[in-house]
Amino acid sequence: GGIDEPIQQGTAGNLFFIEEIVRELAESGYLEGERGGYRLARPIEGAGVPVPVQAVLAARIDRLDHDAKHLLQVASVVGKEVSGEALRLTAGLEKDELEAAQRALIDAGFLYEAEMYPQRRFAFRHPLTREVAYGTQLASQREATHAAAGRAMIGLIRPERHDERAAQIADHLKQGGETLDAARWSARAAHWAGHSRPRDAMRLWHETMELAGRLEESEESDALGIASRPAQIQFAWRVGMDLEEQAKLLDEAEVIADRRG
Repeated sequence: GGIDEPIQQGTAGNLFFIEEIVRELAESGYLEGERGGYRLARPIEGAGVPVPVQAVLAARIDRLDHDAKHLLQVASVVGKEVSGEALRLTAGLEKDELEAAQRALIDAGFLYEAEMYPQRRFAFRHPLTREVAYGTQLASQREATHAAAGRAMIGLIRPERHDERAAQIADHLKQGGETLDAARWSARAAHWAGHSRPRDAMRLWHETMELAGRLEESEESDALGIASRPAQIQFAWRVGMDLEEQAKLLDEAEVIADRRG
């Protein structure tokens, strides 16, 4: 009886928020019984209701055991929906550790099984859970996970589908600090987008140019730096680019080419 009103006020009636706060109260010992039949175990005045649901989610995530917390954070980096195999490869857990962590996350209501066949796929029950899990990681941890996720995608996707997924792979590798590989995959994605998707192609060639510019001078980084500039210009008349910007790109390509001899 004493719980409904403060929860309703703190969540504006949002069912996901209500459920998360109820779970938090149960896990913190303020409620007893089973889901659907909870009753107050002690007064909730000191329970922090209402509180932002992000804080509730962060507290619940922090309470998970090490493997489950790690797996949820990995899933938040990999995507809103992720295969069990991608999770295994990215998280680096043994099979039994992985299965126990998956069960814990499903039981806690963070993930659900979106697909069983032809392979198991897991999804976040709410995008806010993914956002909070992503934010609970140190920047260095996120970077390492992005790099691992990019490598896992390369290994798991059939080679004939690499081109269409190249932009995703490049993005993971870029956020994982793997700049040269990110530039390679970005160029591959730009080639694949080609003339059928000029805006995407132009954006990806620009990304390739930026990534190549961060690399130490080498034959490959210069080749990427040169190729990515006229490649953008060939889409200028369809996507839009002023003549001054086109001239600047050509001048930069010539400077790199002259340096290369």
